[in-house]
Amino acid sequence: MHIEKNFFDNLMNTILNVQAAKDAFFDWISKDVEFPDGYASNLGNCVDRREGKFTGLKSHDCHVMMQRLLPFAFKELLPKNVYEAVAGISAFFRDLCTRSVTPECIENLKTNIAVIKVEGSIVAQFIRAETSNFAEHYFPGEVQTKSRKPARHDDRGERATYYVTVPDIFTDVGRLSGKPKNRQLTEEEHSQLQIYLLTNCEDVFQYERIFMAEKRFEYRHATEEELEALKMREFAGWMRTYVSDGMARGETINDWLREMIWGPKYVVKSYPRFASRGYAFTTSKRRRSSKTYNAGVCSAAGDDVYYGNIREILEIVYPGMVGLRCTVFYCDWYDNTPDRGVTTDAFGVTSVHSRRKLPYYDPFILASQADQVCYIKYPRVTNRDDPWVTVTALNPRSRVQGSSELEDPLQPNTSGNLSAAGDVAAVDLVIDFTDFGDEAVVHVEDEPEIGEFHQDPDSDSSGGDDGDSGSEDEPEIGE
Repeated sequence: MHIEKNFFDNLMNTILNVQAAKDAFFDWISKDVEFPDGYASNLGNCVDRREGKFTGLKSHDCHVMMQRLLPFAFKELLPKNVYEAVAGISAFFRDLCTRSVTPECIENLKTNIAVIKVEGSIVAQFIRAETSNFAEHYFPGEVQTKSRKPARHDDRGERATYYVTVPDIFTDVGRLSGKPKNRQLTEEEHSQLQIYLLTNCEDVFQYERIFMAEKRFEYRHATEEELEALKMREFAGWMRTYVSDGMARGETINDWLREMIWGPKYVVKSYPRFASRGYAFTTSKRRRSSKTYNAGVCSAAGDDVYYGNIREILEIVYPGMVGLRCTVFYCDWYDNTPDRGVTTDAFGVTSVHSRRKLPYYDPFILASQADQVCYIKYPRVTNRDDPWVTVTALNPRSRVQGSSELEDPLQPNTSGNLSAAGDVAAVDLVIDFTDFGDEAVVHVEDEPEIGEFHQDPDSDSSGGDDGDSGSEDEPEIGE
């Protein structure tokens, strides 16, 4: 991180000598850059306009600016060749810190770095840190250590308990805070919430498969899109009938399922804040009175990633003896159509169109399925009302819940699409600091240029059934 800070300091000292770029960059940092609470310092307070520089930046602040802001900050403020050089260095450090990389990415990193003499070692400091971490496990419980100190947004790590075993969506860890307000769900909201919770509960998947098998037999020429729309309309009602008939036949039905099929209460509690898995979420209404931004969320569904903002944080309660409850976010989603609503450039910067919304109604998401992001405007010189904003994915702080015994890495999970540098003919990548002959010099052989790495999705697809469907007339899917 110290090497990264040295790069950042040198870049900033050079770039801020350009007066026009400096003024626009400082205005953008002071007005438009908002990170979630605890993610970084208030960068606007670090701007010293009189001296024309940053003051009071910590190493972590330099790390955030280097990897999260510089890849796109100077897109309009500097000439294209200068901007691409700055963005390339930033993308290099970001790829260097990624938690998982491809062999092609490793080759790109190797090609893009110069071979120089090693002048320092981190072994001594590493041994001291490991010794401290090991020794603190032998301190009495009342001794406050860094690892024992509760995080700022601690969720307490306690799961909800019931007198029967219930699905995981009703036992997720999280802490609601702030003054709650009661509100009534509309009929449309209640219906959408019920079908969303049913289709996202693993213990209900077996019933969903039975429903889809029946509908595929009944509507043998229907497309998958038509069957999916049919499921959204009829699955909740079919589920109530199917479970009720099973109970009438004397089948054993879990208590939680008997309550879940009738849907949650119409009256829900709306909270202003929610802490879970190291994230601290707030509603978009609180942004007006805060310098931090904690309402941005994203959710992955297969190969699709949805970006949005939290409108409400709702505690959902089911009537009955079991008392099922869970936390959901009511969100406003952006259009996730590639190149229309979402784009990713060569430096790995993802942008969304802030004025284009998801074309269909699907506002709810389980709090356990939401990851936090923030949206930052481009520093524009022209076209200041440009609706495209960048997406910055955030890493959770403190406790991370998971089923793996291995600790989850805190680095980003993806790397950029930056290819190996091609125009380096005039640059000597070997610097010889010794006079010990040719054997002491590491020579870099010419390697073919490695292009961008693309991972092709599975191409298997199932075609329609063109066989004879019999003489019976097939019913049409009604609305």
